[in-house]
Amino acid sequence: MSEQDQVEVAFDRVGAWLRKHAPMSYQALGAPASEAEIAATEAGMHVAFPGELRALLGLHNGTEWCEVEGDEEGELNPAAFLPHGALYSLEQMRQAHTLYANPGPGIGDAALRTRVPWAGDDDGFYGLYVDTEGGQVGRFSNPPEFWPLPYGTITGYLTAVADCLESGHGPFAEDPHKVPGLAAGCLLWERPGGTAPASVEWVPVR
Repeated sequence: MSEQDQVEVAFDRVGAWLRKHAPMSYQALGAPASEAEIAATEAGMHVAFPGELRALLGLHNGTEWCEVEGDEEGELNPAAFLPHGALYSLEQMRQAHTLYANPGPGIGDAALRTRVPWAGDDDGFYGLYVDTEGGQVGRFSNPPEFWPLPYGTITGYLTAVADCLESGHGPFAEDPHKVPGLAAGCLLWERPGGTAPASVEWVPVR
């Protein structure tokens, strides 16, 4: 199975779960990115995206804002359906990459440029990266810090998410700080008793 096929299979599992259980998060998925759009962003960032990232962008160019009925306080972000935030669009990738790949005179490191952010918070201060040299995924924060994750690749990460949602198994099912739950049709990963939305009921999936 090709890299593209593997990513599509893994994300289709996540998407199918969202469509059935978290329709607002499913609605937030963006349209596919074109090959020309991907190539232009690669050129602007001076990197070549791994095949898995190109395949993911070919499914969804990030997410789009959508209003959540009943969310009077504006606490819910239906796009943040991954344990580490929302899928990034090409523009968000470029912006987040600029934050840590070009931090200023005397601080820049060529190795930082190989780590492409592909999911995270709206401001690009923390999230997930994929290394263009080997496809390893990890967490990033700004100022630049990086931590490899045990899921291997983008496919491995998405598969772990799907396993947790579908059956309650896998590495995410063992993390007490990132528990999947539903609130007003949105999938949100929270720590029970922690930062779950106050104005909308958040119910753990299991």
